[in-house]
Amino acid sequence: MLPSLYYDARWKALEPDEKSLEMANNFGLSPFLLAHLCTHHKNEEEIRNFLYPTVSEKEISGTKEFALRFKEALDENKRILLFGDYDVDGLSSIALMTLFLRENGFDPLYYVPSRYGEGYGLTMEALENLPDIDLLVTFDCGITAVQEVETLKKKGVEVLITDHHQPGETLPDCPIINPQLGEEFRELAGVGVAYKLASFLSRNYGYTLPQDSIVFAMLGTVCDLMPLLGENRILVQKGLEGYEKTSHRGLLALRRVAPGPLSTEHIGFRIGPMINAAGRLGEAGEALNLLLGEGDSLQLSLRLNEYNIQRKEEEKRVVEEALGEIEGDHPLIVVSGDWKKGVLGLAASRIAERYRKPAIVLDMNLSGSCRSVGNFSIINALEDSSMFLKHFGGHVMAAGLEVKKQQLENFKNRIFSYTKEHLDFLQTRKIYNYLPMEPKDIHLELLDELGVLSPYGIKNPQLIFELKNLEFIETNELGKSGRAFKCLFKSKDRRFEFICFSPQLVSFLDRGHYDVL
Repeated sequence: MLPSLYYDARWKALEPDEKSLEMANNFGLSPFLLAHLCTHHKNEEEIRNFLYPTVSEKEISGTKEFALRFKEALDENKRILLFGDYDVDGLSSIALMTLFLRENGFDPLYYVPSRYGEGYGLTMEALENLPDIDLLVTFDCGITAVQEVETLKKKGVEVLITDHHQPGETLPDCPIINPQLGEEFRELAGVGVAYKLASFLSRNYGYTLPQDSIVFAMLGTVCDLMPLLGENRILVQKGLEGYEKTSHRGLLALRRVAPGPLSTEHIGFRIGPMINAAGRLGEAGEALNLLLGEGDSLQLSLRLNEYNIQRKEEEKRVVEEALGEIEGDHPLIVVSGDWKKGVLGLAASRIAERYRKPAIVLDMNLSGSCRSVGNFSIINALEDSSMFLKHFGGHVMAAGLEVKKQQLENFKNRIFSYTKEHLDFLQTRKIYNYLPMEPKDIHLELLDELGVLSPYGIKNPQLIFELKNLEFIETNELGKSGRAFKCLFKSKDRRFEFICFSPQLVSFLDRGHYDVL
């Protein structure tokens, strides 16, 4: 049974048509599954590529020049520092590349900036704290660090950049790998870019790619909410398999402290938040040590779990206070307060989801995070308001920013005006497709076929089925939280158990017949 976030959605029933019936025979799958696939893919070739993806050996634009310079620096024993973001994507990227280089006899330095002392990405504040190095390589950041790259070059430090974020009008003057600068691989996460780089170095220069590399690629891809299509799909699929078989100390400790099913949902909602929590509440170094397999992995995992509990409490407080700060009926929400920077993005997500409006949550220094809804591009809105911003960066649906001092009201007025012109509120209501089915259509063969569509995630949602006219029998509470229930229904000749996480919905159930999603 569906959670409450689906209640305000638009619903569309999918029925197998002649096209899906024909392709069902071609693929040997249920017509219901093909009806679902036809809504997400244009033709049979796209469906085939989705069902049977491969990792292309074709490199991202800019890789050859980048890799050659990287190899030369390794051969010359240059002092190399790997610099990455403090979220799961950035940390997974640094872990992947550090372990790759160690496997091949090198010992790079690595650096993760403090969210609170240095901010996101390659900042001037971070540059002041770097050790003496010859080459700095970024992961999951750096594409807008034009001034910072020039500063490093003046100090005699060479820079290579890997990133997957949107570039600005001016690029840093150094070799860059970023799929956003080309036409292919644009849906890769930062760690996907790192994995492609390591694979290229292995194929072309004889280096060894560690077995767990694909596990790190999976972690960053899932937790950065990248579309599970094309290469991302197979990276996550193979990465989940690797996560189950790994002997890596840190990954084993994560599995022990946070056991659960081998799924993107468990990675995204349980493992990812634990890894992220260290950087949200303090320093991300502990999470990176765990991913590198350094230190007491079990104690590190337990500490990350405790950080995540604290993060949930802080997030709840910020959301409650932010809701009280909302003023006026504007098309976009902007609030600011004395809140921890590490939970601002999470709070913005909650507020955007609740009001179906883009949301910007700022701390007392006017630094914060944005989250969007529907098809509204928050990064375009920030670009339009950039004259009032110290800096900004991100994606269509999520971004970070810092407003210039004394410019908050001007910024709000400008972005309110832009949003009013460009936001279509009808498009903010999500559309969910569902498959009406008879009880007789639910069988073990269908459940087996659902595994062909996994892993599920962004742009590859789980299927939603509707069973009509089921008779309600009873509900039983699961656990002691008061939020989970087992609901029992029956048809003429079958019984069905559903799990529901809405006490409000359960309270409405009474004797009678219902259509159940």
